Amino acid sequence: MKVVAYEPYPNMELVKKWNVELVELDEVFKRGDFVTIHAPGEGGNQHLVNAQKLALMQPTAVLINTARGVLVDEDALYEALTTGKIAAAGLDVRQAEPPEDDRFEALNNVILTQHISGSTEEAQAVSSVMVVEQVIAAGRGEKPHGLHNPETWDARRK
Repeated sequence: MKVVAYEPYPNMELVKKWNVELVELDEVFKRGDFVTIHAPGEGGNQHLVNAQKLALMQPTAVLINTARGVLVDEDALYEALTTGKIAAAGLDVRQAEPPEDDRFEALNNVILTQHISGSTEEAQAVSSVMVVEQVIAAGRGEKPHGLHNPETWDARRK
């Protein structure tokens, strides 16, 4: 399998280990047979996947979102799925949870799950280790990675 990815802050060790080709974001949408979304919902990422990005995709492509519902413009996705612009979608998250509409449930080219993609034994084990590592780092006075409220860390240092 050839893996292409867009990552603004790549872990080059991981990129080399898995032979990932780093490309611009539009190129991921153009080339991907399966485009999976792994991004935070904040920081200007709302509707990262919009009509413009979906129009870049191949008609045989599949979009998978297990990250945050706000990343995908659901109106644009619904149109892309119902007009054949893309082949299918897998949605573990929706813009509103619980969803405010059931339009995707009627489509036979969509798989819906209830925000459970991270509920595997492996994911829970990795998450537990990550939490412990961050607690230890904070105990050493190191700013924890990925703070959603970094101003509280900065304020406690004053």
